[in-house]
Amino acid sequence: MEPETAQPTAARLRLAIGRLYRSFRHDGGDHDLTIEQLTLLATLGRNGPIRLGDLAIQEGIQPSTLTRSIGSLAARELVIPSVSAGDRRATTVVISETGRIMLDTAWEFRSSRLAARIAQLPAADRAALIDALPLLESLLDESDEPAY
Repeated sequence: MEPETAQPTAARLRLAIGRLYRSFRHDGGDHDLTIEQLTLLATLGRNGPIRLGDLAIQEGIQPSTLTRSIGSLAARELVIPSVSAGDRRATTVVISETGRIMLDTAWEFRSSRLAARIAQLPAADRAALIDALPLLESLLDESDEPAY
């Protein structure tokens, strides 16, 4: 792609992905978790027990914001915080079974809603979307691993 077309293409792609992302932020099913809380649950589900400081760095969240989010999730018994055995000043957190069930339910709901939208596309458009997935996935850095 020529440099003069790369910028407009990037802008269109960013806009489309942003709008699609926002549509899912407000389409969470019958629970009241934010997309940020779901992302935290997904990270905990994928990475197992993790220290809060490491989680804040990994998610790019201020420690005070993370502490509030984890407190909210813990109050709902979706995560289990505990004092780190190796360093009593540090807190480790893990997703609970209730949290995993809620996470799975929320992502299944969102995937079903997107699948319904995709199913409404003409067959040729669905095929083009499927063909584009590896290319879209290749744009991700390894650190941008899907949330779930």
